[in-house]
Amino acid sequence: MALTLALVVTFAIVSYYSEIDLLGLYLLLLISHGVYIRLAGESFQNAPAIFGLFVILAVTIKRGNAYWKRRKINPNILSLFAALFAAMILTAITGIDMENSFFVMHLYMKGFILTLLIYLFVNRRSEIRKLAGYYLAGALIGTTWIAYEYFTDTFSGGDEWTKRAAGLREDPNETAMLMVVAIPLAWYFASRAATPTTRVLYYAAVAAIMWGMALTGSRGGMLSTVVVLLMISMYRPSVGKGIGLILTFALIIATAPGVLLDRTDQLINDNNLSEDQSVESRANLLVSGLKVISEKPLLGVGPGNIGQAIIATHYYGGPDAEVPTSLYGQKTIVAHNMFLEFFGESGIIGGTLFILLIYLALRGYWRKYRTSDRNAGHFPLSYALLSGNIGFLFAGLFLSQGKESVLWFLLGIGLAYSDLVSKRKKRRKKSRRSHSRKPASSRRRHKKSASIGYSVK
Repeated sequence: MALTLALVVTFAIVSYYSEIDLLGLYLLLLISHGVYIRLAGESFQNAPAIFGLFVILAVTIKRGNAYWKRRKINPNILSLFAALFAAMILTAITGIDMENSFFVMHLYMKGFILTLLIYLFVNRRSEIRKLAGYYLAGALIGTTWIAYEYFTDTFSGGDEWTKRAAGLREDPNETAMLMVVAIPLAWYFASRAATPTTRVLYYAAVAAIMWGMALTGSRGGMLSTVVVLLMISMYRPSVGKGIGLILTFALIIATAPGVLLDRTDQLINDNNLSEDQSVESRANLLVSGLKVISEKPLLGVGPGNIGQAIIATHYYGGPDAEVPTSLYGQKTIVAHNMFLEFFGESGIIGGTLFILLIYLALRGYWRKYRTSDRNAGHFPLSYALLSGNIGFLFAGLFLSQGKESVLWFLLGIGLAYSDLVSKRKKRRKKSRRSHSRKPASSRRRHKKSASIGYSVK
C-alpha cells in the first residue's frame, strides 16, 4: 500500500511539471513492473493499466491543444493503425473464439494508444534522450533485483535444479529480452559521459546488465545479446573495441552460474537435445503453428486464440476442432514466437500490417542515424535504439511478446524519429526555396561584394 501511494504521489507531482518525465516514469514502471509486484504483492498486477490511463489523459490534456494546432500528422501512420485495428477486429469476428478475441484486443489497444501517444507528442531529440535514460534506469533496477536473488539464493524462475533469475518479469526469458535493449543505451551514455569516472560507471552498467542477463539462463537472451554486441561493434569498428566486447561477454558468461551454459550445451550437444523439453516443446509449437497458418492463412484464428488452435491442430488435426474440457488448461499456451503468433492469429493481412509498422519504426531510427547522427563524435542514440530494437525483435523469435507494452513504446519512438527527420528535411527545403526566390539583382550584388572582399550593408 505504501509503495502504491508513493507512486501515485510521484506521478501526480511529475505530471504537473513535465509530460516527458511523466512518460519516462511510466516507461520505468512498465519495465520494472515485476519488481514492484514482488515488493507490493499481486495487488500491484494491474498498476500499469491504471497509471497508463492517467498518463494518457495527462499528456493529451497538457500537450494536446498546442500540438494539434501546429503539427501536421502523417496520415499514413494513422491509416496504418486504423487498417491494423480493422483487420484484427475482422479476424476476431471470423475466428474460432470471438469472445476471447475481443477480451484480448484490449491488450493490443493499450499498445496502439501508447505508440500513437509517443509518436504524436514526443518530437525533440532531448525528449527521446530522456526516455532512453528512464529505460536504462528500469533495466538497472532489474539488474539490482537479480543480484539480490543471486546473493540470497531466492531465484524466482526455474526450479530447484535450474535456478534462474527473473527480476523484471515472472518469466526469465522476458526479463532477458527487456535487458538486452539497455545494453546499447548504456553504451551510448558512456560515449557521452562528461568525465572519465562517469564513463567507467556506464561501461560497468553494460557489464552488469549482461551479467544479469546471464543469470536469467535465457538462451534467446544470450543470442539477442550477441546480435546487439555485433551492432555496437559495427559502428566505427576497431580491433580494440571488438576484442573488449568479446572478452567481456565471454568472461561474464563463463563466471555466471552454470544454468545458462548447461542449457546452451543442450542446444549444441545432440545427445542432450532430446532431453531438453523446452526445445522439443517449442519445435512442436512451431510445427503446429505453421499448420494453423496454412489452414487459415488469410484471416487467422483471431487474437488470443493461437493456444487453442495449436492444441486442436496438434491433437485433433485442425484449428477448428473442438478441444475437450480436459485440455482447456492448455488453451493458454503461446507460440513462443511473436511473428508466428501474430500471423497465426491475425492472418496474412494483419501480420503484414504488423511487419510494415515494425519496418517504419526501424526505418525511422535508421533515417535519423543516416541523416544527422552518422558523423557524430560519439555513439549515436538513434543507432543505440536501433540496435536495442533489433535485439528485442530478435528475442521475439523465441517469445510471444506482441502484447508487450514496452515493444509498442519503442515502436512509437521510432515513428517519432521518422517524423523528426521529415520535418528537418522540410525546413531545409523551405530554406533553399526562400533563398532561390531572392531577386536576381540582389543575388548578383551579394556575389560581387563577396568577390571584391567587402560586404554591402
